[in-house]
Amino acid sequence: MATQKFITKVDLRSKESMLAYLKSHFRYNTMNSWNGSTSYAHNVKLNRFVPHELMNDAYELLSADSAQYHNEIEDVFTDFAFEHNYCYQIGFNGRSAGYLVLYRGERKRFEHKSICRSCGQRNFKKVHEAAPDDTPKGVIEREVFMNSGCWITATYLDQPAVFALSISDEEKTAFINEAKINAKGSTLGNHCGACGRDTRFNAELYETITYPGQSLGDQDFDDLTLYEIREEVKLVQSFDEAVQQCAEIFLNACQSCVVEEETYMIPQTRRVARCAYAA
Repeated sequence: MATQKFITKVDLRSKESMLAYLKSHFRYNTMNSWNGSTSYAHNVKLNRFVPHELMNDAYELLSADSAQYHNEIEDVFTDFAFEHNYCYQIGFNGRSAGYLVLYRGERKRFEHKSICRSCGQRNFKKVHEAAPDDTPKGVIEREVFMNSGCWITATYLDQPAVFALSISDEEKTAFINEAKINAKGSTLGNHCGACGRDTRFNAELYETITYPGQSLGDQDFDDLTLYEIREEVKLVQSFDEAVQQCAEIFLNACQSCVVEEETYMIPQTRRVARCAYAA
């Protein structure tokens, strides 16, 4: 177990207890000290929470290039951000990443509508699943999508491929109008223009943004209502609990992981001139 507990019990019924907790909580400069931006934080340097008997294991673990506990700690950060609608996030800070800090943040939705599963290329248009080529709807869709639905309906009706279809003009017009709507914000099929593979798919894409330059918890608490103070305490307590969880994950890794050296080959491509000389 950790030699330091990061969780502090607070009486949420007592204003004095809550104010004492908030005002005495450790804080850290989220940027340079001259910036003046500070927030709630915890010192997570090894000598602060790792028992003496596990210290060598802890340093060995930090020297590893890859470890499962990295992912587990990132999951804690992600769960915390999700729980707080990404308005609050946790991140490492300090020259040696020896502090965990509570940040302000947000999550913005990208304007991109689809992404390629193979190369990750984003696209501002959705993928429209095409109807079969041998159906009237499929034939009409391809005629309409070829020019992004810019023509008037009568022009499409006069196209040889559409004119030859054995359905009524009313049915053709319905398919044309539907295709024109889809063509405005979509591409026909899931072809990726970057890698050339048919692996694009529709997705809502988001960007998580962190604002380390914004202070948190430096307001005058005496001006807040009891409800506002209690909500601030609950936020910071959830931060404390997340830090405690991260500490326990690291300590469990110290006890259960063995760091070993591994040799692996890296494929390299080189240009070689092979010449054939006549005798």
